[in-house]
Amino acid sequence: MSIKIIFGIVSCFLILVMLVTFSRASLSLPTGLRHFLHLLLPPKDLYVPIVTDEFFFHEIGASKTYSLNPKYLDIYELGFLSIDENIPSDYQFQGVVSAEFFYQDELVLKKKITSVISAWYAKNDMKHYRKISLLSFELPLKGKYREAIKIRLTVIEPDQASKPLANSIRFYIAVCATP
Repeated sequence: MSIKIIFGIVSCFLILVMLVTFSRASLSLPTGLRHFLHLLLPPKDLYVPIVTDEFFFHEIGASKTYSLNPKYLDIYELGFLSIDENIPSDYQFQGVVSAEFFYQDELVLKKKITSVISAWYAKNDMKHYRKISLLSFELPLKGKYREAIKIRLTVIEPDQASKPLANSIRFYIAVCATP
């Protein structure tokens, strides 16, 4: 390789490292770009969920509120993961869940969950999923709400397809692993 090509590659790498460092220290970088940089050079704990809990999507009226304490400003997803990686690959979410986001007890965003956004296959098994994503959102919310964020989930129409899985799935919120 010529010196110019090597210099170009090293320069691009250094610029990328500076952008990643800057993105972790500053709020001014757009969330989409920050997410892209995290995908390229992910910190070791990037995909560690910030919330995990039992949540029964099959029980009408089930409701819980969670405080969000994100370590990274990024695109997040919520869904459920299987402890046993036993979610059938033909699973379809059949319920309706309200997701309300609050900043200091003020409602700032409301979304309805009605379908699966993405699913991750179990390791070496194309017949089962290990994780189902139901909703994605950006933190900071609406570009400005970063701290004192809560989310309240309420089951409006139950997802009966998740009932047989209830003992082996956990609700989670984590940085989105897809671009």
